Amino acid sequence: MPEEFFLSFLKKEQIAKDTYAFYFSREKSDFDFIAGQYIRITLPVEPSHLFSIASSPLEKGYIRIITRITGSPFKNALLTLTPNSEVKIFGPIGRFTLQDEEKEYVFLAGGIGITPFVSIIEYAAAKNLTVPITLFTSFSTVEETIFHKEFLEIAKAHPNIKIIHTITQLESAVLWNGEKGRISPELIKKYVSDPLLPLYYIAGPPKMVEAMERIVKAMSVSNDKIKKENFIGY
Repeated sequence: MPEEFFLSFLKKEQIAKDTYAFYFSREKSDFDFIAGQYIRITLPVEPSHLFSIASSPLEKGYIRIITRITGSPFKNALLTLTPNSEVKIFGPIGRFTLQDEEKEYVFLAGGIGITPFVSIIEYAAAKNLTVPITLFTSFSTVEETIFHKEFLEIAKAHPNIKIIHTITQLESAVLWNGEKGRISPELIKKYVSDPLLPLYYIAGPPKMVEAMERIVKAMSVSNDKIKKENFIGY
């Protein structure tokens, strides 16, 4: 059951263009969660915001969130947090988690929608799960990509995990060695041998989620194999 907790802010780090990771200590708290869940963070500047936890539950020292900095009062308040500041969170919330470790999964992420999959993939790798996971993640430019190198290292060590980053603004991808263009049925079929077999998890801005759902349904994937999470206000 979700509860209210007060966690101490540890640090922030810039990980991509306009994108930061924020770390909060869980060492003195009994807060726990399942990979893929999210929390609500309350700051004194405006209404609370929801954030996916972008760290593995096996990492007992901290939880991490990742967000784009948009210039809003809330995001600016995040940027100005000082170490040891106490932040109110409510959670964990959500069922965007591995429901069955015997199933195959395809994750489709647009931009910051990658964050719940960071948690799930780090957890799966640390636990040496053999569940087949293929992550397709789309960013506008190379500078906006998140966890590209880290995920490639995980995939190299865990053959059951595939990571496919694709860049949509081709003029920014001149030196990019990965896929280019939007996520499409053709791209999915290139890396997924039987597209009707996996469970599909889709996360990102609402328009992206709608587009990805249309693509998946166009491949004749049934509704009961599709799970969605909309990221609003990013």
